[in-house]
Amino acid sequence: MDGKSGIEKAFKDIPRQMCHFHMRQIIKRYITMNPKLEAGKDLKIIMRLLTRTTEKNFSKKIDEWHKKYK
Repeated sequence: MDGKSGIEKAFKDIPRQMCHFHMRQIIKRYITMNPKLEAGKDLKIIMRLLTRTTEKNFSKKIDEWHKKYK
């Protein structure tokens, strides 16, 4: 799905997954393609892993990023 809330509301009892393309677009919107801050640079690296890693590994990397940059 594309991240819009309508589908989530309509199918709230059914597991859903946001499209990786749309996840990357949302992240890019916040950090740009040329982030200047270390946090943005690290998040961009994690974002690139999205389509080449497992959900467990990606979640671990995001959790580590949150702990590091609060």
